[in-house]
Amino acid sequence: MVRRARDLQKTFPQSLSYHSWELVPGQTIRVPASALGAPRVAAVLVFANYTTPGANRVRVEDLKGAVVARFDIQSFDVSTTR
Repeated sequence: MVRRARDLQKTFPQSLSYHSWELVPGQTIRVPASALGAPRVAAVLVFANYTTPGANRVRVEDLKGAVVARFDIQSFDVSTTR
């Protein structure tokens, strides 16, 4: 995941920044809205490095609350809270 983010940052060096967290299956992370405040955030991209087929990524556009990601062994769920 970090490599993809770094590649995007090189493509858009003045307009893109990212935060990266590494989680293990079963772990939950709650990112408060204050972490997404500045600079302006247009979307959150969540990537998972699973061996299962599919894109294993989610784009979150509703950023009025916290972003909550829950990771299981072969899948993950992302939601927002207010």
